[in-house]
Amino acid sequence: MADWESFYETTQEDLHPHGTCDCHRSQAFRYNTTIENHLFLHHRKCDISVAYVQVFGSKPIGGHWGVSRHHRYAMQAQNVSRYSDEVFEEAMPSFEHGSWVDVISKHIKPLRPTALVLTSAWWEVLGASFFDDLRSTAAGASECVIWKTSTQIGPWNQKDFSKGDRADKQARAAFTRDVIFEAAAATKHLNATRLWWDVGGIHFTAESGAYRALNLALLDLVTQKCPRPSTSAAPDTQSARGWATGWS
Repeated sequence: MADWESFYETTQEDLHPHGTCDCHRSQAFRYNTTIENHLFLHHRKCDISVAYVQVFGSKPIGGHWGVSRHHRYAMQAQNVSRYSDEVFEEAMPSFEHGSWVDVISKHIKPLRPTALVLTSAWWEVLGASFFDDLRSTAAGASECVIWKTSTQIGPWNQKDFSKGDRADKQARAAFTRDVIFEAAAATKHLNATRLWWDVGGIHFTAESGAYRALNLALLDLVTQKCPRPSTSAAPDTQSARGWATGWS
């Protein structure tokens, strides 16, 4: 894979035409101008809406929250269509930055997600108090919270592996009452250099099949642990948070 734009295009291809990629990355990485938020809606056939929002450790999360038809549809389906487009845009500005807690409270909670999946992957260790606050906020946004452990990293990159391992241990302590998706265990057998496309050994290639296998395992877990309320007329909105690891 040649560059990040190609990565965005590849991860979006299978979701066309029902997906939107709110994505941008300059050649020189800057967290405040890099966005990778995927939105998927195919309610006519499978009544499912999925949002993937990417963050970089403790750095503010960026996104165009108010311009997506996916967000607008989900809000309207929950009987808040009293908002005109103009009021909706004013309530959810086109672009802004916010913390994990801010974004979940302001933009994810109103969607009433069936499942809220969280992971910190290979960024800095955020600390026990951070995870405690995050868990409290997540529990207020969804009845089913899932913590996804970090995927296997290239065996040559032990520095980042140690960071991810420490973060997962802190997260497990905070999310003891919730569901744990063992992505680390599912990928621990992967060790061939060709399976990753970046020098850091963090991002799997599409050809490796790792992301497809992880997605199927996650969907199976959501089906088992996060039953959709039978009385709700809203879409089965799964708001998934993640990192620059594709749809992991």
